[in-house]
Amino acid sequence: MHKTGIPGHSRRAISQSGLSLIELLIGITIGLLVVIAALGSLAFTQVTSTAVGDSARLQQKANSAFRTMGFQLRQAGATEVVFFAGTGRVAFSGQPNTGWNGTGVAITGLDGSGSTPDTLRMSYEDSSNPRDCLGNRPIATVGVRVDNEFFVDTGRLMCRGADGTPQAIVDGVEDFQVTYGIQTTTVLPSPAVPAASGVASAPAVAAATNYQTFTAVTAPFGPPLPVGLLPPPGWSVTVCLQLRGDVRGDLPTGTSTVGCSGTVAGDGYVRRAYRNTFSLRSTLS
Repeated sequence: MHKTGIPGHSRRAISQSGLSLIELLIGITIGLLVVIAALGSLAFTQVTSTAVGDSARLQQKANSAFRTMGFQLRQAGATEVVFFAGTGRVAFSGQPNTGWNGTGVAITGLDGSGSTPDTLRMSYEDSSNPRDCLGNRPIATVGVRVDNEFFVDTGRLMCRGADGTPQAIVDGVEDFQVTYGIQTTTVLPSPAVPAASGVASAPAVAAATNYQTFTAVTAPFGPPLPVGLLPPPGWSVTVCLQLRGDVRGDLPTGTSTVGCSGTVAGDGYVRRAYRNTFSLRSTLS
């Protein structure tokens, strides 16, 4: 029996072809170059993301710390307000503000040695709804005095409130420096004084003011004032908070940060120094 093919079709040899060795090597090389570029881009993205994330967290910590301190500082030196039942009248209490821990000073603190963090203390009276720096009710005292103390312990900004028990507010704190400012008037203003005909009139004299900064030891928040200075019309407290990030990254070699007590050499961590000045509204004239 003879096998016959399909009419009209002829047998053809089926040939197969592929990549040569050179073409294969070129393809692998191109693929490796793409992978290397992708890995470099991923590493750069991770470093950038870590730095940005740490910076955002440090900003949030600084905002939280300044918000807590600012509320208490702006109240410093306040005196209890007394309401007279049936008359609708209010007046300041005749009981003088006894100051922080009964020292008679509404704002005080301790200076750290060198770059050692400072301590900030403040006191005020409030009879309506007093809360300390931790949100707790103060211990009942004359004038319902509220005392707060801010300091750094093992890298954390602490607050010691009404019950004397400290509690952390933010972590990652490397330095905490406090300076005290006073706008002093050294020359009182005087109007122009007309003189007799033909004689020059005395010109008006503008007030001469000067903004001075002090440490906790030299700040004249309690009497007596420095010799030769008139009572200050405006007091302020400037707080510098130096924070360090949580993750050690690959920041460029030689990167340094201007901190609260000088330049800090880079070690791979993100650092930020935040400063805020608070005016003491209860002492403004």
